[in-house]
Amino acid sequence: MSDPSPKSTGKLLSGDVRTVLRDMSTPMLFALIAMILVNLIDTYWVSRLGTEALAAMTFTFPVASVVVNIAIGLMIGTSVAVARAVGGGRVEQARHLTTHAAVLAVGVVAVVSTLGLIFQGDLFRAMGAEGEMLTDVQEYMTPWFIGVAFLVVPMIANGALRAVGDPKTPSRVMMAAAALNAVLDPIFIFGWGPIPRLELEGAAIATVIARFVTMVVVFVVLLRKTDLLGFAGTTPRKMVESWRTIGRVAVPAMVTNAVGPFALGLLTTMVAAHGPFALAAWGIGARLNALVLMVPNALSGGLSPFVGQNWGAHLKARVADGIRMSIWFAVLWGTGAAAVLMVVAPLLGGLFSDELGVQKELVTYLRTLPVAYPFMATVSICASTFNAVDRATRSTLLSVMRSLLLAIPFAWVGDQLYDFQGLMLGMVLATTATALLGVRWMRTYLWPLGEQPPGAGPALVVDQMVAWFQMTPVNTLPETVERMLSLERLKAREVGSSRLGLFIGSRELAHFDRQGVLSVPLPVEVGNNLVRLGRLTHHPDQEDNGWYRARNDNESDLAAVEWLVGLSHLLYELSQRGAGDPITQEEIKRFTRGPQCVAALTAAAARWDAVDEAA
Repeated sequence: MSDPSPKSTGKLLSGDVRTVLRDMSTPMLFALIAMILVNLIDTYWVSRLGTEALAAMTFTFPVASVVVNIAIGLMIGTSVAVARAVGGGRVEQARHLTTHAAVLAVGVVAVVSTLGLIFQGDLFRAMGAEGEMLTDVQEYMTPWFIGVAFLVVPMIANGALRAVGDPKTPSRVMMAAAALNAVLDPIFIFGWGPIPRLELEGAAIATVIARFVTMVVVFVVLLRKTDLLGFAGTTPRKMVESWRTIGRVAVPAMVTNAVGPFALGLLTTMVAAHGPFALAAWGIGARLNALVLMVPNALSGGLSPFVGQNWGAHLKARVADGIRMSIWFAVLWGTGAAAVLMVVAPLLGGLFSDELGVQKELVTYLRTLPVAYPFMATVSICASTFNAVDRATRSTLLSVMRSLLLAIPFAWVGDQLYDFQGLMLGMVLATTATALLGVRWMRTYLWPLGEQPPGAGPALVVDQMVAWFQMTPVNTLPETVERMLSLERLKAREVGSSRLGLFIGSRELAHFDRQGVLSVPLPVEVGNNLVRLGRLTHHPDQEDNGWYRARNDNESDLAAVEWLVGLSHLLYELSQRGAGDPITQEEIKRFTRGPQCVAALTAAAARWDAVDEAA
């Protein structure tokens, strides 16, 4: 089978990190603009029908938001899983993940559409819509529920395209959909030629048609330019495995997306107690926040496939480079934006409202909450990174802490102490604390070649390491242990109660579990070649992170285990010292078989560790 996208994939794994992030993020920015435009266009044309129609459309926002959050969760889960598979060179798995994600999306759509059509009357009645208002809401939502597949399924395809390094196609398609929606809205809402005046129903139909065109175009691109769709080799078991892989990221992402609106509702209730002026300023400020933070949010979206692919290929140094650059950019952008808003706050107050009370509260808002912009952007970068490295629970926890667990109590305390401004100061404090925690959690990814392995105990001597092995089924010989520990700067450390790791600084070169089995991280081209030769197997839990395993059942396996540890050490030395260093030369003699092998290992090591140890 062909590579999913050879040109794009190679760029993500080997191109200049700053250029790659820029090229991935810029289309994401235009995609975000397109999403905003679709909502604005719909709102504008519906507003021409009158206040009642606009109010009816407003009733649909919470329900539509739930469905969109489900779709975004599936998109993130698909994008992250496919990116790691592609980065790890597992083309067949990437194809299965994309195809099975599309099947899952169809199943989700069938459930959502059916339930929506059956229970929409009861649902919106419970939300307070009655009489003519309820009729208007159902006129809009009936075609919306029928066409919900054209919203959810293309988002899965867009996520897969971004995963292989093609953010431009989804962006262009979304911009085209916004333009098409702008053309179709007045035609179907007010009627034109043979098309009757359909009002709210017409607005929904126009959006459904635009989304249908989007779906067709995206899937044509997937079929023609990638190898990401196909049922060859699919079994029920593989499909369930794919869904489980996607769900590890998708479900936490859905929870994150659901918590945000809930927390916003609670905060809005607090603000409302300060009167209509504060509430109006709050609404204006929220829209300015979304506008200002669009750039770092686009960066976090572009960072995810970059980190996913490079993490899958076990290029930890490139991952660290990308994260550090992104955080610095986010901090600088947030700081600059906050400074500008604080200066122009009075001008913006007069621009958005003629009411002096609103102007005063908006100035207070714009000179308080933007202090949190650098930290908001940092949380977004951290959350995106954790999703990409299959730590979605941490991503969700950060988002929930910022918007709910810390924000609500801190805002309440601030509200009691300093009124409206105190409420916002509480939010600033909550965001700052969350960002600092996120950066602390990411220290392993930010500095992969540091000096102290997180969570590891003190270095063991030969006798202690031999004693550790005596508690496993494998009684490793002291001379084998001594030779491993004689490798330059290599230290053995216990990690928890179940693992013995071999480290240089914080760089883990290998580890043994309590069964004596060796696990070793390797560049994908080296690891997969050893798998083909029968020397290694893919790690059952960490395959997509570049880890491999070797059995260590008896003394006959010790030589192979010792060689693999030496090979991992040699790769590290090649990346740090180069092939000409005397220590590296000695290890080349011990662990390789000829010039071609050395050249291949040197190239793999250079790609694997793109920064030096001082980074």
